[in-house]
Amino acid sequence: YNYYDVDGNGRLDREEVFRLAAHLLRAFDHDKELTEEEVHLTQERLVQQLDLDHDSLISFEEFFPWYSQVAEQHWRLQHGEQEREEEEESRAEGEEGEEGEKEEKGKQKGKKDEEESEEDSEGDESEEESEEEESEEEEKEEEDKDATEEEKEKKEKK
Repeated sequence: YNYYDVDGNGRLDREEVFRLAAHLLRAFDHDKELTEEEVHLTQERLVQQLDLDHDSLISFEEFFPWYSQVAEQHWRLQHGEQEREEEEESRAEGEEGEEGEKEEKGKQKGKKDEEESEEDSEGDESEEESEEEESEEEEKEEEDKDATEEEKEKKEKK
């Protein structure tokens, strides 16, 4: 409040409310080029909304409840956008990880099918050795899955 109360009289006059309006418009839409007309319209709306005793001045008591609400909205807007961006990045990374995991599983299945085909054609490997290989492959797949999940957790923590 004191920042906008340039003359220090404890009340915001129209010029000071104009400065407040310009600051607010820049805070909520900092990429937009402001016109003087937009600032004047916002100034008028602020005076109408905040000047509860209709003396054309804004006291701290008139200003504070409104400003608290606006500051919270601005904070939520800024942090909400940041959270959405982080969620989108996390989703994109997750999708890339899932695609890589599917591709790896496909390669492993192809390798397994190829090995089984060789076993059938050769016919000299015992069932016991085949089961042992399957068990080893399942363990490897489980380890790969655990490693992928750990990578995802690390990325989410970042």
